[in-house]
Amino acid sequence: MLAAMLLRRAGSVVLLVSMAAVAGCGAAPPKSGPSGVDGLVIPTPSADPADFRAGIDNPWLPLTPGTTWEYDVRGAGDTGSRTVTVADSPTEIAGIEATAVRSVERDGSGQVLLDASEWFAQDRAGNVWKLGEETKELRSANLAVTVSWRAGAEGALAGVVMLGKPRVGDGYQHELAPGVAADRSSVVALDAEVAVPAGSYDDALQTEDTSAMSPDVEGESYYARGVGLVLESADEVEIELVEMRTAGQSRD
Repeated sequence: MLAAMLLRRAGSVVLLVSMAAVAGCGAAPPKSGPSGVDGLVIPTPSADPADFRAGIDNPWLPLTPGTTWEYDVRGAGDTGSRTVTVADSPTEIAGIEATAVRSVERDGSGQVLLDASEWFAQDRAGNVWKLGEETKELRSANLAVTVSWRAGAEGALAGVVMLGKPRVGDGYQHELAPGVAADRSSVVALDAEVAVPAGSYDDALQTEDTSAMSPDVEGESYYARGVGLVLESADEVEIELVEMRTAGQSRD
């Protein structure tokens, strides 16, 4: 769902990755410091279920069950689509009730290129944490890449994907799954202007995104209040919001 997934795809090497295969290999990337994020420990080695609440209503990343976002994907002469849907039922991870989000990306012919499930939870201060991910990506007819991790298993740590009260200069790590995922965002604007097929926004939150798994690739993302992610780009690939539908709302 988030820009870091695009970053990892843009700069990744061709290999089959799984948590079981790489856990404990090599030195783990350094943790993000608490600077600018009110002393939060990100990523956290021990998320306390008592610190979390049911549901996610962060204005920059609202994840209401049944909501669907439709995106256009453009880059390198190719076009495609991405559909993101919030599941109706939560999933328990490390004792925390997590909201499940599924992203399916297709090429212009309709073939599935990526199928990802991610799990998020919101703490009582409004910060949205990422608790796990399972992503399957088709790189070629003969190669599929799998990224899988859950907080509390095989050394993986939960991180933050959206702050409850973001400020320019805030930086936060999305997760720390050794050898698998180590993504980070920094807030660069709270009043960015962005236009996508779904509409125009003049008060968008803009982030710069990086990944330790693809250190040579940088991206940026834009989030609109009450909508969520409206635009992300990395390595000449852009993903633009075309339509957002709430539960029970028919497609245009």
